[in-house]
Amino acid sequence: MSLLKAHLRALFVGVATVAALLFAGLPAQAACTLGVDNPSTAARAEAGLLPIDTPLCGNRNDFLKLRTPKGHEFCFANAGSMGLAGIHINYLSAGNNKGALWVVNEGHCGGVFFEKWQVKHFHPPVSVAFVEIY
Repeated sequence: MSLLKAHLRALFVGVATVAALLFAGLPAQAACTLGVDNPSTAARAEAGLLPIDTPLCGNRNDFLKLRTPKGHEFCFANAGSMGLAGIHINYLSAGNNKGALWVVNEGHCGGVFFEKWQVKHFHPPVSVAFVEIY
């Protein structure tokens, strides 16, 4: 399976699961977290998704960097994906990475896509449920 097909399949699995959970009447926060954070192990393996690396940020600017309103930084590197425990962020610096975050903003779950070297600010802060680097 090509890399593009694998990413599209993984995205479809996540979106389909979130949609099903929302249709079932779960609040957006729960659906976003449950649906995207925990796709089935078989679906993730079939899609070729790997765990993402979480290096210390240091002075590096090539990592994907997420920053909380209190200034705490979380960095990610290399292709892969992982669920997050609803970290609230107000800043994203993509570094040398392209990918997506699944976030909850004012009760709505959605994708935030980023390109290499892009910087995004979130006002109000958003809650991140899932991160993926392509």
